Amino acid sequence: MATPPFGGLLLRVPAAQLVGLHAAGLSGRVQLGGIAFDVEPLFTSSDDAFGITAGGASEWFLAKAPATVEGVNPWDLIHEALAPGQGFAAAGIGVDYAEPDFQQEWLHLDKSGATCQFDDQERKGGKIPAGSEFAWHLAPNYSGLRLARETAGDPGDAMRVRIAHLDTGYPQQHATLPAHLRLDLQKNFTDDGLENDAHDPARQGLAKNPGHGTGTLGILAGGRFTFQNGQYSFDGLLGGAPYAEVIPVRVAKSVIQLYTSSIARGIDYVTSLSSVEANRPHVLSMSLGGLPSQAWADAVNRAYEAGIIVVAAAGNHFSAGFVGALARSVVYPARFDRVVAA
Repeated sequence: MATPPFGGLLLRVPAAQLVGLHAAGLSGRVQLGGIAFDVEPLFTSSDDAFGITAGGASEWFLAKAPATVEGVNPWDLIHEALAPGQGFAAAGIGVDYAEPDFQQEWLHLDKSGATCQFDDQERKGGKIPAGSEFAWHLAPNYSGLRLARETAGDPGDAMRVRIAHLDTGYPQQHATLPAHLRLDLQKNFTDDGLENDAHDPARQGLAKNPGHGTGTLGILAGGRFTFQNGQYSFDGLLGGAPYAEVIPVRVAKSVIQLYTSSIARGIDYVTSLSSVEANRPHVLSMSLGGLPSQAWADAVNRAYEAGIIVVAAAGNHFSAGFVGALARSVVYPARFDRVVAA
């Protein structure tokens, strides 16, 4: 099996080793397998601010290659880095866990077209019966969300649920935008754009599917929306939870091509917001996933201990484009015990 492309290595260093790490200058550059990796902090796996640190906090680092590394097995580099008397051990640094920063890819059926072009629901396989209404996901025979939100009503600012949304970003101008976007807390963990700007620039091209965040954001908390095309007619609140506050966090330029490190950073950022009550997220939502990662596990554990409900895409009903084969297993991070798989 071919090794997925990777952009570097993720390294976890126990608290007791952090002084030696900084003294050895690891947060600079390290040579592994003839490749020069730039090392930078990723996140801290525990934080005393939440009262969950036991025996000190481990710290994660990203050893990033100048460009995506191909043709090299990252696990060989990791064995070299962790071998007794070599790599980090030779520098007196106790790295207790390492894993590749994989570029995780999903097959994607290209449906290139104009931005915001309407594509009807895929009906093959009997997933959606003929004659289903627009925004069928709200109907009583599916989620029942329309009736639930009408029964509950708008709770008002004092009781508003706050949801962190990890995806490809939000559209700056779109008819389905949520009414309560917390743009003051937006964050971008891709190498595209500014750190505090999570909008999706909607760039078209090969291996890109811009607008995924727009779609999931609209389903999650889309505001009042009017749509009519001769077949469908809709005028109402589009999202299942339109009264919720939403914090947009951009962790990928394309949901079919994302890095382990950006997801870990996104989860950690959401947890860090809990230190201020007015910014504390109640829910973390991400319609993405992939291969198992210890960095994801540590980030999820930290979020869980901070009292955040984490919901992620199960991925077990993903159809591989024209192949039509369905995945049989739940992907990570949805597969973790502390995550709700949707």
